[in-house]
This record gives sequence, C-alpha cells and structure tokens, in this order.
Amino acid sequence: ESLLRQLLERTPDDPSLPGHLGLVLLSQGRPAEALPHFERAARLDPQPLVTQMNIAQCHAALGDEAAALRALDAALALEPRFSAAYDWLVAHHEAAGRFGLAAWWRDEELRG
Repeated sequence: ESLLRQLLERTPDDPSLPGHLGLVLLSQGRPAEALPHFERAARLDPQPLVTQMNIAQCHAALGDEAAALRALDAALALEPRFSAAYDWLVAHHEAAGRFGLAAWWRDEELRG
C-alpha cells in the first residue's frame, strides 16, 4: 500500500495506480477508502470496465445500492455485452430475494 501511495505521488496522472491502490484497500475490507481511488482512476481513464465494477463493489459494500447500480449502468454503457456486470446484477438481486429482477437481467444478457 505505501509503495503504491509513493508511486501515485510521483506520477499522479497514471490511471492504473489509483485503481491498484483501490484494489489493495478493497481487498483489506476498506471500501470507503478504496472508492475515491477507483473514482480517480475512472476520471483519468473512463474506459476500463473493471474500474466501474470496482466502484460498484465499493458502493455495494457501503450499502449504497443505487450508486452501485449507476456504476454498473456506466459499465454496460461502455460495453453492452460485459458479462461480469450482468453476473453481478443477477447475484445481487438473487441475494436480495428479487428473483424476477435477477431473471430479467439474465435475459438481458442473453439478448445483448
């Protein structure tokens, strides 16, 4: 973590570094600290779909379902066939007992 922070200070415009630091923090169960790093990575390079997935994970871990769904919408807007986003949506809705919505998302993926 400290090495990534040092590298980030030296090369603040490198879009990969905030994402890597966010992954370290998220893997340590620190989604609130990870989220701003993923958001920074998305501002520096909005294309990587995995960044949007990581933003969604942070919001979900923080209990902000609406923000998590917005991040996934952003990922699907970039790549409508991004199966990891559909998998996450299906699993999320199944875990919440919203089986009809989970099935709808699975159908959307198949139609995509």
